[in-house]
Amino acid sequence: MTDEAVAAAAPDVILMMDRGGDHGAGDDELFSMPAIAPTPAAEARAVVRMDGLSLLGFGPRTADVVRALSDALHGG
Repeated sequence: MTDEAVAAAAPDVILMMDRGGDHGAGDDELFSMPAIAPTPAAEARAVVRMDGLSLLGFGPRTADVVRALSDALHGG
């Protein structure tokens, strides 16, 4: 997506894979990106980070991951 398309989508929350070490962007870096800075997610500093294998690895834990994501998005 282009920066303009991301900004126009106006996400309320950013969902990211949680990566250990210094591989992932911190909140300050994330919310200062030109595509994300004008969004409601940046204004609220709303980001959900989850384990990448959990998000992408469909298996017996999928229902638990969906529940955890729902709780993160809707408070639970």
